[in-house]
Amino acid sequence: MAVHRRWWLQDERARHLAGGLLGVVWALAFPTPGWAGLAWVVPGLLWLVTGGLTPAAVFRVGFVVGLIHHLVALRWLTQMPHSVGAVAGWGALSGYCAVYAGAWVWLADRLGRSMPGTGTVLARIAAQSWIQRGVFWWVLAAGWVALEMIRARFLSGFAWNFLGASQWRQLPLIQVAAVTGVYGVSFLVCWVSLSMVGAVVSLVSRPTDRWAWTAETRLPLLALLLIAGGGFWRVLAYRRERSVAPQSLRLALIQPSIPQTLQWDARADAASFARIRDLSAQALALRPDALIWPEGSFGLDRNTWSQMTNQTVAARVSWVFNTATETQTGAPQNSAVHLDLDGQWRGQYDKRRLVMFGEYVPLVRWLPWLRYLTPIGTSFAAGREPVPFFLPFGPGRTNAAEVAPIICFEDTFPHGVREHVRWNTDFILELTNDAWFGESSAQWQHAANGAFRAIENGRPLVRCANNGLTVWFDPVGVPRELFGARSGEATELARRVYGPGFQMITLPVGSWRRETYYHRRGDVFGWTCVAWTGWAWFRSRRGPGATAGIQSRSRAISA
Repeated sequence: MAVHRRWWLQDERARHLAGGLLGVVWALAFPTPGWAGLAWVVPGLLWLVTGGLTPAAVFRVGFVVGLIHHLVALRWLTQMPHSVGAVAGWGALSGYCAVYAGAWVWLADRLGRSMPGTGTVLARIAAQSWIQRGVFWWVLAAGWVALEMIRARFLSGFAWNFLGASQWRQLPLIQVAAVTGVYGVSFLVCWVSLSMVGAVVSLVSRPTDRWAWTAETRLPLLALLLIAGGGFWRVLAYRRERSVAPQSLRLALIQPSIPQTLQWDARADAASFARIRDLSAQALALRPDALIWPEGSFGLDRNTWSQMTNQTVAARVSWVFNTATETQTGAPQNSAVHLDLDGQWRGQYDKRRLVMFGEYVPLVRWLPWLRYLTPIGTSFAAGREPVPFFLPFGPGRTNAAEVAPIICFEDTFPHGVREHVRWNTDFILELTNDAWFGESSAQWQHAANGAFRAIENGRPLVRCANNGLTVWFDPVGVPRELFGARSGEATELARRVYGPGFQMITLPVGSWRRETYYHRRGDVFGWTCVAWTGWAWFRSRRGPGATAGIQSRSRAISA
């Protein structure tokens, strides 16, 4: 294919420029603005923009694409109050995540070089049959998922803005997460993107064969249609069955919108508590079944504690809130607490997955200077296990809803939230505080995870946030009763979502309880992709032709 000899394909500096633009396009697929369609072009163009380079240059260009992408997508990190740590953390985290983009294109180049033929990777791929190219795209999509699986776990994990998460508004498509987790959506987007690029490669390399380019797009597009069709059916099934006289739980979700700087200022405690107390009093007047506070420090002490307890006992409601507790050794913990109708301490869940540099400092024993990059004084201790809460509701408070509490960052981990959900779990309750990042895209990117955790586990997920987004997702990922949204605009960006107030929600309980395949089996699909990628990489070390694996058979089929 002659096109690979042109100067712009040989000049690495031009590739860096093109890669930088691609990184911006990739970032725009996530909230905000959330132009999800752009995600479908990224993997294919990422592979194409690195074609024809040396392996080292391939990694460098891939790294640049990933770095620009994360610098743009994670720009909200710069709004953290601790300015030195904010900029350092923004750059360090973006650089770390960019390694995975570089690793993926390096893997693609390595596997491409093992294909039979001569010349660049593009030339080798163009020389293969459509079946061999189809297998190649499939393996590369599995490699993308494998790297997301690693990123979700390595160094405690950072599962933010996976490729599939960009599609959180595409309801029929993302229902596949009930089987594969969010990784299945990432796989599909990557596979379709690569196949479309493969079609272009086929069209350029075989201009006389008018319809050859359609061959390798048929299977991914068919899979896309089948998955979307099945997802559409699942959404309709939920909408039919949710109307079958379910019981309902009324929750008062308080969103005080206290800036993070005031949460650290003891002089502001009285004003912070007065705001959340007044909002709680207004919500309690509407007679909810439970009062929910978000994650954060809102001036609770012995005196204010008794004030709130008196209010909730008088109203006969449960109270779930966030506070700092201590282990037996005196180490602080980030905890969710449940007080019953009589104001008694009935449950405590300690956050298990902590935020790096926000709740603990890694390697601080060997690198003590790292503590100066974070505003926390000491590291928190991680909790050991999930703890369910039981919230009384209904006439006489004779019924009880089983709740799986999680705290903030924990909702980004598919495998982590899965551990919290049992068969009897009625809904997942998330207490979160994104006031660290002002009024930014962080709230929307964070909330997108909630849609997937609800679908993966077949349970509603309720988010109670300090400054947005307070909302709940039903089991098919539809955001409902978003705080601050204008009438008829619950799915649109409304600035009022960041302000103070409260949201009364009516949550169906006991209806459409389904155990999804993902909840039952976990990351079977993800680990399969890891194994497949490892097998392909091992085969690639055996020389040209090994990666395809089915070369002789595919030629026979093509013939």
